Amino acid sequence: MFMKSYILTALLVLMFGFGLVNAETPSATIIRSAPADGSVYPVNPLRRHGGVRTVTLYMNTLQGVRNASDFLVKTSAGEIIPIQRIQPISFPGVNMVVLLFENDRALPHGERTRITHLPSQSSVCLGVLAGDVDGNGLMTSADASKILGVIEGRLDRTALGLIADLNGDFTETMADYETFNDIFTGRNGQANPPLRRLPACPAI
Repeated sequence: MFMKSYILTALLVLMFGFGLVNAETPSATIIRSAPADGSVYPVNPLRRHGGVRTVTLYMNTLQGVRNASDFLVKTSAGEIIPIQRIQPISFPGVNMVVLLFENDRALPHGERTRITHLPSQSSVCLGVLAGDVDGNGLMTSADASKILGVIEGRLDRTALGLIADLNGDFTETMADYETFNDIFTGRNGQANPPLRRLPACPAI
């Protein structure tokens, strides 16, 4: 019995060692992201250091993930956003890649941006639209009502996936409602008329 086991082990070593059998290693694939895939960032991007300036991709493995050129960042307008560098981070059960964009730039307002891992063709799509509290790709008066609902405690922002902190001060107050009004009317200097609808996600 021992001899049979020894022979089988030796055969396996020879087969794998000489390439007769390919030892499959999992391909790196995007599982999820932060901000989340399909989400819309509604905070006023004109505030200091505002906007989405880094994106974290959670991967099934970091095997073969080495260069910024492994990723493509493309907006719905067709612009390619250069990646300055990537920072792979791994600890038990978690594999992450942080993307940092050149010149500390943010993802563009009024656009959806697709981030693709080129070797696997896996991707996520993120949007930026100031005032879009419920993340449906539209800025409407319904968003104003939801901000008030969060401020007054009538709506659970976590359960509903709402982001009501539009001025980025980590609290939901009437200042956020005023910020929404400024965005909605174009008084914040962002766009006049203001951008109120996101385009579709760009193709891979």
